[in-house]
Amino acid sequence: MVNVRNHLIQALLGIVLAVSLAACGGGSGSSSAVAVPNVVGSTQAAATTSITGAGLTVGTVTSQSSTTVASGDVISEIPAAGASVASGSAVALVVSTGAPATTTVTLGGTVVGLASGGTVHVLNGADNVALNANASFTLPTAVATGATYSVSVGSPQPSGQSCAVKNGSGTAGTSNITSVIVYCTTNLTTATLTGNFTFVRDDISADADQLLNLSFDGAGGYSGTSTLNTAGTITSSSFTGTYTVSSVSAIPRVTTDSGAGEGGAEFNASAVAALATNSLDGNQPNLFIGVAPTQNATASSVNGTYTTVSLESTNPARATLGTLTANDGTGTFSSQTRNTNGTISSPSSSGNPGTYTITAAGAITIASSGVSGAASADGDLLVFTSTTSTGNSSIPVVSVAIKQGTGVTSSTLNGVYSAVSLATGSTATANVGRVYSLVLVNGQFSGTYDQNDAGTASTGNSISGTYTVAADGTFNLVVSGGSSLTGRVSADGNVFALTDVTSGDAPILVLGLRQ
Repeated sequence: MVNVRNHLIQALLGIVLAVSLAACGGGSGSSSAVAVPNVVGSTQAAATTSITGAGLTVGTVTSQSSTTVASGDVISEIPAAGASVASGSAVALVVSTGAPATTTVTLGGTVVGLASGGTVHVLNGADNVALNANASFTLPTAVATGATYSVSVGSPQPSGQSCAVKNGSGTAGTSNITSVIVYCTTNLTTATLTGNFTFVRDDISADADQLLNLSFDGAGGYSGTSTLNTAGTITSSSFTGTYTVSSVSAIPRVTTDSGAGEGGAEFNASAVAALATNSLDGNQPNLFIGVAPTQNATASSVNGTYTTVSLESTNPARATLGTLTANDGTGTFSSQTRNTNGTISSPSSSGNPGTYTITAAGAITIASSGVSGAASADGDLLVFTSTTSTGNSSIPVVSVAIKQGTGVTSSTLNGVYSAVSLATGSTATANVGRVYSLVLVNGQFSGTYDQNDAGTASTGNSISGTYTVAADGTFNLVVSGGSSLTGRVSADGNVFALTDVTSGDAPILVLGLRQ
């Protein structure tokens, strides 16, 4: 009996021991818990050794760029270091490929307006490049994608000119930068604005035009004579005033009579060729366009074909685009397109031919139509206004004419222009005058303008768009989100005139002068 009892006790103890081992995970078929080693910062090879040495396996390995972890080293591990996992578990790794490759783009643009023989210094960072031609350019140092750039003009400036930069700063993207514009203008001061000018003035609100012969003294004063046509009533008087010349972003700006008039000038190293201003003093806009008349002129001095743009103070007001052929004292108008308060027509040109005389001082008179004016020294710009009280001349009108040329391309207009415009409204006192500073480059233009909207002034308005030009100077300009204008630019690109002959648009006269 004793033996039987002992065997029973031993059997029971064996069962208890087996149950205890099973509860504790023991036995020959069980696995132990393992802590994940810290391999972050180790090379992939060292990490593999550490992981397998701990009884674990290397799982999925992915690559990722990093600016702080060297190429080939471990950025992170999953599960994280110190985690307790079953022996044989997989540990995933993210391994660095090093810093991402740096992409760069070139930085450049176009130089416009630089005088022959001049040099402009273009700066960005450590770059200081001397450029001596109106052409496209690329700076030597590329710009990293995401980095900023700031192009400027250094010293010395080209002789007799001032240069500045447009579109010169920004953050580099993934495409080469070609939009920087370095532009240069001829220096103009109060002292260098001297000489005699013939001006025509248009004041639609007063149903008036005016012919002025003025002398600028180089000290801020001008004086002269005036012939005023107010709805056919002619009066003559003397005229005096003041002027100053300043520069805004290297673009000359002429201001007359303590801010009453604002505009620009076509100016070269020898003389001012033309002036144009608009009143921005809170009164109704008035358009002034003047030329320094040609000297020693004869009837043949203005021979050629011209595109004319006229703005008439009719009721309602109207603008006319036409063609004038001048030949040794005989002028013929043709191919007219008229905008009368948004209504487009093609009036007959019959009866318009007439004879003209031109004095040695450049003054032009068309006796048959009672129109007087002047021709610029190069003959590219004519200005006229009505100065008698009879016939068609009783209607106040201002006309400009640009001579047709050859060989004109989009790049002919590359440069900086000051422009003025006067657009008519639905009533005589709803007119809009503007003064523009524009940069034109290879079919694109942009800039700012100050505006007088029926006596309410605003400044710093933005404008941009596109333009096309034909070899004979036919010029078409499209304002972004706005109107389409047509007219002509002179063969040298120094002056242009435009109007709007699109149905529903307001009549307008625009005159631009290269700076």
